[in-house]
Amino acid sequence: LRTPLPEVEQDTAAIERGANLFAAAGCLACHDGPSGEGRELYDFETIGTDTAMRNIYNPSEDGQLCCGLDEAGDQATWSLKSPRLAGQRYQTRLLHNGALDNLAQLLCLEQRPTSDFEAQSSQGHRFGCDELSAAEKRDLIHYLEHL
Repeated sequence: LRTPLPEVEQDTAAIERGANLFAAAGCLACHDGPSGEGRELYDFETIGTDTAMRNIYNPSEDGQLCCGLDEAGDQATWSLKSPRLAGQRYQTRLLHNGALDNLAQLLCLEQRPTSDFEAQSSQGHRFGCDELSAAEKRDLIHYLEHL
């Protein structure tokens, strides 16, 4: 299914600035696949996500997936793939575990929620949080919500 057209008028200048920033800031290094998803696997330390998530389908750390997920011969990679970006304006659960509510939290324009539970934190994917200005983050959000 294709992403539906937005219901509100979009700021085309901000979208264009955001698209240029997306390329210039290096976002395409990880989101270079179909619909903006990644083509490579990244370890949890690189992304900064909860390392406890590594064992979600492989609790014994032997490479064999639990719960019948290994029927096709698949094995655990202990890695993450960059999620697709198409349809971001409709997403309400972001990050590796759904801990974030929106792109403003992802890019640190808004405070991220906190959790003391292992594998439920809002840590990870800090790319753009410290390097981009607030205006650049808003332009990037316009672009991502346009996809």
